[in-house]
Amino acid sequence: MDKNNMDFDYKDNQFTSYLKLGIVAMVAMTPLITIQLLGFKSVVQRKVVEKHRLKTIISSEDEQIINFM
Repeated sequence: MDKNNMDFDYKDNQFTSYLKLGIVAMVAMTPLITIQLLGFKSVVQRKVVEKHRLKTIISSEDEQIINFM
């Protein structure tokens, strides 16, 4: 490979080693990213449920008449 030419050749051993390293890194990071996404989904779902419950509580108490005697 010519040092002045920055194009990578697939037959170049250095390029294939970088390609293999990138694939291994991607495979290694996939479970971590999946766990992060599941945690984010859980947090968002919890906030939506909490907002719905709060809305239900507020709407049911607004129409009540309270007698203290």
